[in-house]
Amino acid sequence: MTPRSVVALFSIIAAAAAGPLTADDNPQDKPAKEAAEAPERALNTTYRVRLNAHRQSAGKRVDSTPYVLAATEGASSALKVGTEMPVAVTQFTSVGEKTGVFSPATSFQYRNVGANIDCTVLRTNKIAPGTISVRLVLEHSSVAPGKPEDLKVPQFSVQYVKAEVVARLGQTYEVATMRLPQGDELIWDLTIEPLR
Repeated sequence: MTPRSVVALFSIIAAAAAGPLTADDNPQDKPAKEAAEAPERALNTTYRVRLNAHRQSAGKRVDSTPYVLAATEGASSALKVGTEMPVAVTQFTSVGEKTGVFSPATSFQYRNVGANIDCTVLRTNKIAPGTISVRLVLEHSSVAPGKPEDLKVPQFSVQYVKAEVVARLGQTYEVATMRLPQGDELIWDLTIEPLR
């Protein structure tokens, strides 16, 4: 066996021990591998989160209110929609010294009445390929019904839900049901889509 034959045989044995060539070993195959892995490596993808609040009375849908917000992976998004309700606050201050007479002073504080939504989107491909984890905090507030004389000091009704949903893109999920003071129900559903 000539020296050149020995060198060639050694090269074949070394290549077999190293295993088949991969895209990392062969520079010509790297673009194809990078293109295949691009969706998995894409970070900070932004999604459109659609929430619908359906009001039902006696089992029949009365109305629906849509809420839409953009959410980027790993970041928190918030949406606040409603009306600022003035609430009277009365304080009494003494008039003069040692008179025992107090004068009322009324001021107003404002409280938001409506819907508050906090949303965080996380990818869950390692758990279930093609799914997105959506962490939600839903708060709905309204003025509780009462007698006319009670309206001077309004009472507020607040419903609060914290949930996490593993969702597939484009599909709709019912995520929460709230019972309102009037006896109606507020049913929330969720749909998540890529933002284009």
